[in-house]
Amino acid sequence: MRSALAFVVRGEAALGILYATDAHIDQKVRAVDAFPDSAHLPIVDPIALTAAKPDALKLVDYVRSKVDDAAFKKCSFEPVH
Repeated sequence: MRSALAFVVRGEAALGILYATDAHIDQKVRAVDAFPDSAHLPIVDPIALTAAKPDALKLVDYVRSKVDDAAFKKCSFEPVH
């Protein structure tokens, strides 16, 4: 859905329906309203490993840790552990 963000940023669309996380990417974009949580199922970004590579395991451990919850929240993500 980043294409909607690109249209709004370039001024090719006056409004767009974006994820809150995408709306925070560019300072030219301002949220004017939001769908209520009751209007949709929870939005979940899953993470999964396709191979047990050490760097991939480190990334999953990092994302699942509480170490960087503030960074996730700053980007409008709600961490789930």
